Amino acid sequence: MDKKILNSSIIKGISCAYQNSVSFYNHVNPYVKPEYLVTVNVAQSINEDFKNLIIKLEEPTDRLLNESSDKLDVLNHFHYIKEFKRKNENQLRKGRIDIVIYENDGQDVFPIEIKGFDTPVRNKQRLLEDINRLLLFMGDETGHCNIKHFTIAFIQEVKVFFESEITESKEQIKNEYHNLLASVYTDYLNDFKFEVHTETVFDNLFKSQADLESFPSSPSGDDVGLDEVIDEQGLFVGVIITFCRKNHLNS
Repeated sequence: MDKKILNSSIIKGISCAYQNSVSFYNHVNPYVKPEYLVTVNVAQSINEDFKNLIIKLEEPTDRLLNESSDKLDVLNHFHYIKEFKRKNENQLRKGRIDIVIYENDGQDVFPIEIKGFDTPVRNKQRLLEDINRLLLFMGDETGHCNIKHFTIAFIQEVKVFFESEITESKEQIKNEYHNLLASVYTDYLNDFKFEVHTETVFDNLFKSQADLESFPSSPSGDDVGLDEVIDEQGLFVGVIITFCRKNHLNS
């Protein structure tokens, strides 16, 4: 599966979820909740862009474990499950993966976690929890795990005012998460590679200082005041983080 096309599909799905949220809440800059609004839109987008896939929503982690190795090879499948449980006893919490893609009759598996709109601090906390959970699968040493890479995607709001700040803002977010992951997962980097992708989901920013100053600070009559305009200004960035084993870089 081409990761660039997958990222594009995810961003398209996030953008659709944002537009849904705008229409539901009748507000230009809604906080996109609940999480399943994003999950379903992303799944639909992937389904439109890729063919011959099985896409499962809310896949239980124990089922993902069972489906992430070739069940037709009974001995290897049994060995894979046994080793996973031996190594990760009490570490794999009960839960569900938001989206799991099964390609090539299940020979290639791609879990995707979608994080609901939240503060940057909460995003980071929940991000690390999900990475740790999915790394349990990617840490397979039997060679029988069919998970090629996993992806985590979410929306982050950026407090800026001008269109000229978009590129720098996306780069700052990208570097922020890259540095965080490089620091937390230093011990994994011999075997794993991670990528951070950022893309604008929505922006409604001033074009220039003159544009900002064209609105009166104290509105009168039918004029729109600066405070009201600023309330509708915003930049929402889609963040996609992908982990893969280095021997699966071309997968």
